[in-house]
Amino acid sequence: MIHFFHSENFFARIAWKFSQLLLLNVLLLFFSLPLFTIGAAITAGSKVATDLIEGKAPAVVQQFWSTFCQSFRKSFRKSFRKSTLIWLGLLISLWLLTADWLYYFQLKGTPDLFTVGLVICTFMWLQFFQVSFFLLARYDSGIKTILLNSIKVAAKHPFKILSLHLLTAAPIVIMLLSPYALVFSMYIACFFGLSCFLYVRCQLLLAIFKKYEKVEIAEK
Repeated sequence: MIHFFHSENFFARIAWKFSQLLLLNVLLLFFSLPLFTIGAAITAGSKVATDLIEGKAPAVVQQFWSTFCQSFRKSFRKSFRKSTLIWLGLLISLWLLTADWLYYFQLKGTPDLFTVGLVICTFMWLQFFQVSFFLLARYDSGIKTILLNSIKVAAKHPFKILSLHLLTAAPIVIMLLSPYALVFSMYIACFFGLSCFLYVRCQLLLAIFKKYEKVEIAEK
């Protein structure tokens, strides 16, 4: 029984990781309560998630909880202005895209250029949402640089970015299958679904951007 709680035990590691994601999920929900702070909460969550992936979090339980929450709050305050501006921009552009798509489906004989432009703008919106908050958490750059790099990474790594978008679309499709799936998905999201998704997203993006970080270090 003692070996079950040992830190090297497989089940103990799973339980420890689950508790980390559970706390991260609570912080994400709490700091997102005023809807305009969702961007800053995602940025702070991305910072904490990347620290967990890279093993920067303390291994001692007593030190972990305090450091975990402090890191989240610090990143939230530091990135609040930039994250909020990007988030509000995304909300406004989402409203415009939704209106355009409704117009597209109601209008028969829509010009091809309008369709192509709408698809491109929708992809750009998804790209900004997926990548910009991670970049804010990882690098101290301006908003213009963040948005440009979000587009550049899609051009250089199209298949990895496509897999990231499919990962985002999968739970949404599942939620729309039935009312039971919607309720179940919301239940999961309240406990650890949001943090799990953010954790996987950060893993995919970290694998991409670490290559460029190694190149920069080698050049120096």
